[in-house]
Amino acid sequence: MYRFLDSDNSGTVDMLEFVTGALKLKGPARCLDIMKIMESLDSLNSQMQHIQQKSRMESKQSRMESKPSLAVGIDHNAARSFSSLTTT
Repeated sequence: MYRFLDSDNSGTVDMLEFVTGALKLKGPARCLDIMKIMESLDSLNSQMQHIQQKSRMESKQSRMESKPSLAVGIDHNAARSFSSLTTT
């Protein structure tokens, strides 16, 4: 409740903030207020979906990059030994 009244986030509630906050609490929510809240929630939902998609893509890419390659780590001495076996 205090954070709602402290509209400028100063850590204190002056008389104007208190009166303004108290008046906002009086009476039923207006249709315009509800529409603004719904719009804000839609925007937040869209942002969260974008973040989740980006996170999934980065995670998938990271997993693909961390898989060892078959071409990496060839033992050249073993390759030469194999080569000499096949030529004799």
